[in-house]
Amino acid sequence: MTFTSRDVTAVDGDATRAVSPASAGGKALANLPAAAQHESTGGKAAPSSPVKLLASLPGEVLERLQAIKQLAGPRSVLEWKDVSEAPGASMDMSSVADGEATAYRDGRGAIYKFKLGEGVFVNMYFTRAGYRRSGDLHDCNQYDVVLAGRTRLRMIDPHTGAEVVREYGANDFIVIPARTPHMFEFLEDNYLLEWWDDTFKAWYYKPYRSVIEAGLPLAATEGRDFSLPVVGSSSST
Repeated sequence: MTFTSRDVTAVDGDATRAVSPASAGGKALANLPAAAQHESTGGKAAPSSPVKLLASLPGEVLERLQAIKQLAGPRSVLEWKDVSEAPGASMDMSSVADGEATAYRDGRGAIYKFKLGEGVFVNMYFTRAGYRRSGDLHDCNQYDVVLAGRTRLRMIDPHTGAEVVREYGANDFIVIPARTPHMFEFLEDNYLLEWWDDTFKAWYYKPYRSVIEAGLPLAATEGRDFSLPVVGSSSST
């Protein structure tokens, strides 16, 4: 479901499994820890080995990233009874110059939207511990980088209805596949970068969004499972 700097998390049927770099095709990444251990125990690796491993690293990561993007939900997710179209983006960027940003602040923290160039934007969020964000899904892939602070990410697997819950920290890179309902719960004061690989458009996912709008403390849903009974049943369609 998501990719981080530590592993790839995928969904297999009704069960969630953490896929090791080796089983995901990341042979170079799988060999990096072994090479380091070999060196620390006095072994002598060939001088060219690290160079070869690093040379293959970008390709391996891109392959695994493409595999994760294939987990995008079917378009029928947009027709679930608990999914509704969200209002359009409220941060007007028409008068923002390249290299500058606009900001929105509320009790949760702040959202900074940077205009890097014509049509190229990236968001940065500061969120205080104990608050939530998102509660929606998008018709494209979403990317996040945690700059500081731990966060919990809840997602509904759009193929099985099972909820997947993961925690992330500084320097973790997250990919949320298209049409995947999700909600961030911030366990510490948090700084997060976020962008999308296509035109931004959001749909609210009511079970998550209602929790955010109610302002419930994190403790109120601690341990709660938001899984759907069965995707395709009356609860989701």
